[in-house]
Amino acid sequence: MKLSNLKYLDVLRINLILNYIKENPNITVTKIADSFRLSRQCANYILQKLLNENLVIISGYGCSTEKGGKKPKLFKFNNIVKTKYKRINFAIDIYSFEK
Repeated sequence: MKLSNLKYLDVLRINLILNYIKENPNITVTKIADSFRLSRQCANYILQKLLNENLVIISGYGCSTEKGGKKPKLFKFNNIVKTKYKRINFAIDIYSFEK
């Protein structure tokens, strides 16, 4: 069964963000959104998917800004589930070889 282009892009985006979180632990939603030129809503949506799959965990809370406000959640890669992480890479590799 082929993945649609939209699903492929979704898996690719999730994989890129997951790699980014793995390389940059304790990162905020805003930093992810800025790094990938995404809206905060889109970054939150992807992070929620990763949290639901237990690929990413909340590692704590950052400092609020000088203006005040809510403390941002910090995310990091969940090292316990490395096998699921490989499955995402595998899904991208399969798609790239299909015609």
